[in-house]
Order: sequence, then structure tokens, then C-alpha cells
Amino acid sequence: MITIWKYAVVEWKLMFRGWFGLILLAVTGGACAISLINNAYADDIGWYTLSSSYKFMSFMFMMAPFLAVSAARRDTAVKIRPIHDALPYRSVQLITARLLALIIPLGALALLPACFYAYHALRAGMTFSSMSAGLFMLGSFVIPTTFTILLGYWIGTWTRNRIVYLYSLAIVAAVLFLANVIFLEWMPAQWTYLADIGLTDLTRLGFYSELWGFTDAAAYGLLRLFHTALIVLLFGGIVYSAKRGRKEKSRNTVLYPIAAAAVITMVMSVLGYASIWKERTESSKENFAFYRKLLQENPTEINRIAIERFLAGEDADPNANPLTQQHKNMLLLGRKYAMLTALKYGLKVNIGEKHRMEVQSAIQLQHGGQEAIDRFPLSLRHHFQILEVKVEGMPAAFEWEPGEDVVWVVPARPVQPRTVVETTMEYAGTINDWYDPQGSGGIDDSLDAHWERRVFVDSDKLFLPGYYGWYPYPGTDRLAELEQVRFDERLSSPVVDEAVRESEPYRLPADFHVEVEAGGRMHLIANGERKNSQAADGRQRVVFEASGVRGFNLIGGNLTEWRESNHQAMVSIVLSNQIPPSRAKSIAGNLLAHYTELSQIAKMLNPDAFYPSRIHFIRADYPGRVQNESFNNQLLYRSPPIKGEFLKPIDSNGFYYLSYPNHPASMTFNGLSYFDEDLVRATVLDANIMSVPLSKLAGYMTEAISQSIRHNGNAQGEPLFIPSMHKWNGAPHPVYLAMNKVYEAFGKARFPEAIRQIYEYARRYEGNEQDVDKDFIVFLNRLSP
Repeated sequence: MITIWKYAVVEWKLMFRGWFGLILLAVTGGACAISLINNAYADDIGWYTLSSSYKFMSFMFMMAPFLAVSAARRDTAVKIRPIHDALPYRSVQLITARLLALIIPLGALALLPACFYAYHALRAGMTFSSMSAGLFMLGSFVIPTTFTILLGYWIGTWTRNRIVYLYSLAIVAAVLFLANVIFLEWMPAQWTYLADIGLTDLTRLGFYSELWGFTDAAAYGLLRLFHTALIVLLFGGIVYSAKRGRKEKSRNTVLYPIAAAAVITMVMSVLGYASIWKERTESSKENFAFYRKLLQENPTEINRIAIERFLAGEDADPNANPLTQQHKNMLLLGRKYAMLTALKYGLKVNIGEKHRMEVQSAIQLQHGGQEAIDRFPLSLRHHFQILEVKVEGMPAAFEWEPGEDVVWVVPARPVQPRTVVETTMEYAGTINDWYDPQGSGGIDDSLDAHWERRVFVDSDKLFLPGYYGWYPYPGTDRLAELEQVRFDERLSSPVVDEAVRESEPYRLPADFHVEVEAGGRMHLIANGERKNSQAADGRQRVVFEASGVRGFNLIGGNLTEWRESNHQAMVSIVLSNQIPPSRAKSIAGNLLAHYTELSQIAKMLNPDAFYPSRIHFIRADYPGRVQNESFNNQLLYRSPPIKGEFLKPIDSNGFYYLSYPNHPASMTFNGLSYFDEDLVRATVLDANIMSVPLSKLAGYMTEAISQSIRHNGNAQGEPLFIPSMHKWNGAPHPVYLAMNKVYEAFGKARFPEAIRQIYEYARRYEGNEQDVDKDFIVFLNRLSP
């Protein structure tokens, strides 16, 4: 060991002689600093570090083999190599010393992302439990750095020609950035991770979640273990080749067991990795197989007006695509039981091991129809096994609708009209939904191989949205369906891509009393008030109550919920544990300010706009829900006794799932512009029927609203839009310049009146897409004479 250390010291002297070491440190520091500039996700420390370290590590991977080739050529490039080979030294000692001389300093540089993360996390007051997975994943960047060093060193022994430097850069780049693309032709995308030695883009690869932080540490650890064993195997090959070249007489009995252990480790890690992906693959296949049996109709070919005409008993429009008889039967069945509504829920939920949950439900059902019914449908996910059903305390028969998320309950006595009956149900099931997105957007989309995990129950976290169907709801709601992308959007054409999407059926408000028993480590969050909490023996029992919500959402894990309130509203948002308390509180405060101002402006533009006084926001990882107009049971709730306020797009005291661009980590950076646009389009504008010109004008309007809210508290003299940040063809955008004039003419206090006039202009606009900006500028100039 002493000899190896002496050799390493000599290697360091050769490596860092002259100005080379200082230049190396300066270039490395500069690359690290550049990667940290203007990061839009700075509020999320984990995401901030990952999005920056990806660029930094790409530079490191290219620099490491260059230095390794230089170290390997130190002997092969000189003419006295035969004499050097004849000297009495052991090849394993010299090679180990040279590699350590490279691995120690470059490995220390590869630890910079982990150090950066730890510094900012500790400074922000994050707990060690929130940091541990991140420190492990970021610290493991040493492994690919070591691999590139060994690969570069091995390539450097091939030839004395300097072209070997180009060989090393090309081969390392191919291994790190192209190998998974090549293997994609012969194996599923998730298995190409074995060829992706870098594994640094954790966000795209599915090892980092915006909501849950660093995830899937087990699969990531197995991949890193595989690559570590590969490094050991490569090191053994380099030593064996050198000893054979020098014809050393020392025995190789040590190398063979090491190589065998490395191969066994690689096999074991692959088997462990395979078991993880087998579970996901089976879940995805089961879901696809189930929903392929459902009624298949292309939603783009179905006109909502055709559904409304059919329900009203009118003749079909000959110019519209007709409804199939199966679709008509489903609509009639839904209308028959539309008067069966849930008034109150009592749920007892027990979260077990291996994704299993057990539920005891008691529902007060009101039959508002005119005729007695001898059976009625309840929507429930097909994953559950029903153990017992009772109606008014008496056992009831039940049967599943084939191929549907619907169970039919047959009570002992028919349910009489204008009565309320209590239905109890015990059921259990495994909730671990994985979906393969099967992207069709080219190579980069195909390599985005992490699967969507939308709903799940784990021992330490769970995600059960109210629209999923984890508790029974009266009716024949379609909880999910297969969405198929066809070659020319006709049912007879080939399927290009397909995915299972939650349909988010419309539901009426009800009261909930929910008792949850789960692991003691997870923080349970729901759109209800926490009434009681007990903990013992590593378990916890929490009681929630919610009044008048359309869906009960239950979420648990290492998450945080931040609430802010004023005299008008209470706003809460569920955030990742990677967003520190100081920044989370700021995000919640900004949400409250924008929500309050938006409610006033929206009600001015649309008197029917509904902004509840209590609202919960969350940005899920995969907001893949669709409100399919062809199957939306909201159409069935148009007649009395359903009240109009129940049809509002925002649920009172419920969870509002933010749209995809609404990243909480970037809300400070973008000034909540996406949040403002999301709510305005949901409550004021009908985004589904807007023409392209109207959509463009609405975009300008929502930007003006967002900017005016941000300017609250600022001096009047500041422009609404900064010209340098809104350009068109290299010059300040004329629309935003005209907006600034309107803002200056009306002032902050009267600017909402200008917004109202812009809104009226957009509604009446009948021009074409090419003339939108020109016509809008003329209108704005009239507003600011």
C-alpha cells in the first residue's frame, strides 16, 4: 500500500505540474458556476441541484477520459518503454496508483453536486430524512466518473498515436449518450438504463418527482451496483492485459475470484432490477387489457350537441357523427340512476403492506326518482375484491358489470322513491397502478422511459385522488378509458399510440367522515379538517371530516402542506419535501394574493365565476385526467333537483389539480403567470370552444391580469411589461408596448376596468388569426388616447 501511495504522489506531481492544475480547477469551477445561472426551479433544492448538475457532470464525463488517456500514454508514448517494462515493479501497483491519482481528485469534483445540495438543504433547515435519498443519488455520480476514467485509461493503452484522444472522446460519448439509443432497437426502454452509465438526468429518467422528491432509490441503487461491478471487471481486465503484455510471472489467482464476484454481482443486480420492472409491467398490461374491452369510440368524432339532443328526445343531426346503440344504452342507463345521489360517507381505511388497502364504507343514498328500484349501480375500481354488502343492515347480493368499473347491488327489498337508505360495503385490493406512456415523439421521447405511477398505496406514501374510484359512488361512471391515437383519427385506421386515462367523472357534493390507519412515518393530507390523530406501535390513526366536497382526496408521505389565509379566503398547497419551509411559505403567500385578486377580477368579467373561500391546490406528477365530453355524466345532472352551483368548475373545499405548466418550484421565477391563466380559463373562459384568435386575445388578457397583480405594492411609474423581456423579431413586442400605455392611462386602481373592456372586445372579435395583433393594437390605442 505504501508503494501504491508513493506512485500516486509521483503521478499527482506529473499531472499538476506547471499551470495545468490551476487551469483545470478554473475550467471546472467555471463550468459549475455557469450551470447554476438563471435556474427556474431554484425554489426546489433537489430539482435545482439536478437540473444544474446534469450539465456539470456532462462536462466532467468528457474531461475525465482525456486525463486518463494522458496517464495511460505516459509509458506507451516514450521510446524507452521496453526498458521501463523490464523494471522490477508490479503492474497492478502502478496501474492502481495512476487510476487513484485520477479518481481521487475527479471523484471529489463529482461530489460537488452532493455538497451543493447538502449545503443549501442544511441552510434551509431540511431534515436528514428528506436529504438522505438525494445525498445517495447525487453522491453516486462518482461511479460514472470512475467508469469514464477506467474506460479512457484502457483506450489509452491501445496505440502510441495521439489519435487515441479522439478515439476516447468518441467512445465515451457513445457509451454515455448513445448506447441506450442503440439498445433501444432490441430491448424495452427501461432496460436501456443498464447501458446508460451516466444516469444523471434523474428528472427525465423518473428518479426524481416534482411532488415526492427523490424516488425509486431501490431501482437506482441496483443500477449503480451493476455499474460498480462493471468497473471492477474493467479494472481486472486492464491489469490482466498489462501483466500479460509484460509477461509477469505473478499468478492471477486473485483476479479470477474478483472477476467472478463482479459477474455474480451484476447478475444479482439485474435480477433484482427485473423483479421491480416485472411488477410494473404486469400492472400496466392488466390495466390495458381491462380497458381495451370497453366501448371504443373516438371522442373527437362525437359531438356533445348530439348527446344533448339524444337526451332531450330530439332527432339526431344528420350532419354530425351518429351515436352507437351501445353508447345510447349507456346514456339511458346513466340517466335512469342519475337521481340516486350520495349524501354522506363514512369510510374506515386501513393501509397495509405490499400496496394493499382495506376499506369499510357506509353510504347514505338518497333515491330522488319516482319509481322503486330493485337494484342499483355503484362505481368502484375493478382492482377491489368485495367481501360484503348490506343495505339497511340486511345482506345484499352483488355482481360486477363485465368489463366495467361498476358493481350492481341487489337489496333484499326494493329501494322506495324519496327515501334515504344506508349501504355498507367491505372491500380490499392492491392499488399500484403503473402505465407505460409509450411515447411517440421520437428518440428523446422514447428514451423518457420512466413509467407513470398515478395512483398507489405504499407503506410510507400513498396517493388516492377522489376521481380514482377508491370508494363507491352511485351511478355507472366510466372511471377510466383507453385513449387511442390513430393514423388518421378514424376507428378503422391503425393505432399509433394508446394510453389509459382517468375520465374524472362529474360527482355531486357529499359529506365525508374518514378514518385512516396507516404507517406512522407518512404525513397524511386530505381536503378535509383533521379532527383527531393517534399514534402507537409505529402506526397512526387520523380522522378527517369534509363537508360538501365532490371527491375525497387522500395523500400521504414525506410531504408538506402550507396554508395561508386572509379575510376573503384560505388557500393551501401540497409541496415536496425538497422545497424548504421559508420558500414554501412564500409560495403559499403568493398563491393567496393572486387567488384573492383573481376572484375579484373574474367575478367582474363573469358574475357566475365561483371562487370558494377554502381551496386546496396540488400539482400531481401525471395530470393525465380527461373530462371526456362524450361520456361526461354532468350532462345527466341538468334537471332538478340538482342545483346550478353544483356544476361549478372549482369544487368548494376540494383539491384543485394544477395544470402541467404550473410547477410550484418555478412559481417564484415566472410570477405565477401559469397559475393565473389556469384559473381564468377555468372560471371565465370556455377553453374547449375558443377559436384561435380568441385564444390568443385571452392569452394577452391573462398576462395583463397576472402582471397587474404582481405590480401590487410597486410604484405607479413602473411599466406593466418590461419591453426587453417581451420581444418580437428582435424589437419590443408592439402589443405589450400598447398594453403599457393602457396601464399608464388607467392607473393601477382603474386597470381592472381596462381588463373588462379587453374581455368584451375579445368576446366580440370576429377577425382572422393573421390580423389579431394588428387589430388588437388599434383597439388598445383607442383605450389610451
